[in-house]
Amino acid sequence: MSDAAKPTKPGISEPLRNFYAHLFEAMEILIGEHQSFGNWAVGGIPDLRPQKAQKSLGLWYADGAIPGIAVPGAVSLALVPGDTRVGLFLPCAALQGKNGITWLEDVLAQSFNGERCSIVRRDANQVLFDYHFSGEPFDPASLHAAMLEPDGPMAQILAQRLAYTVSTLWVNAIRVLYADGKVGSDDFLVRSMRPLAPDDLRDLPSGVLVQSNEIGDRVYVSYIRAQATEAQILDYLRKIGVAGDPLTVERLEESAL
Repeated sequence: MSDAAKPTKPGISEPLRNFYAHLFEAMEILIGEHQSFGNWAVGGIPDLRPQKAQKSLGLWYADGAIPGIAVPGAVSLALVPGDTRVGLFLPCAALQGKNGITWLEDVLAQSFNGERCSIVRRDANQVLFDYHFSGEPFDPASLHAAMLEPDGPMAQILAQRLAYTVSTLWVNAIRVLYADGKVGSDDFLVRSMRPLAPDDLRDLPSGVLVQSNEIGDRVYVSYIRAQATEAQILDYLRKIGVAGDPLTVERLEESAL
């Protein structure tokens, strides 16, 4: 039998595969923008890092460091018409409360929108908080309209909604872990001759800029959070070119989020 005469295998069509790839690319750009703003606004939220996944099948996956916890967390996405699912994976080590007794599963299960997630699944090492979305723009009609016009308004709404959902789920969960769990970072004031920007701290362990203000002629004070010592932060800032006099780093008392 010639190749032309062979029956085609069932599966996802090429247009749908291309649509998924295009949608996830747009979504990842928006997630990056959300994280840049979110880090500056709330402080201490590590970025999600997209990983290899079967995006052509509508599957997406990203992991993120949890300060003080060896095993990363993750967010997954399965874009299924009428039953889109977003999963938050957190290691059991991160769910232990600060007092060593409290277990944060119930708080985290409601951290996204105040309503308990659809399913909680547990195994020996992690807990999955599984959210289902079936209404617009995740219903079959909306996804079909988005696929027919990949750069049209419905596709843009879908990408924005996915990015918002993924980012908010991650940010809210980490904020719970900061407030009630063992996750933490130290607060510092940096005096320098230029203001710090969020990207300046991207490679500092859990380094996050909260705010930066001018206090005099070319003298700035920046409030940052990081898992490092004063000496490590000072060395890091010098390596990225934040030099001059003054350049000082001062540890602050622990502050509540």
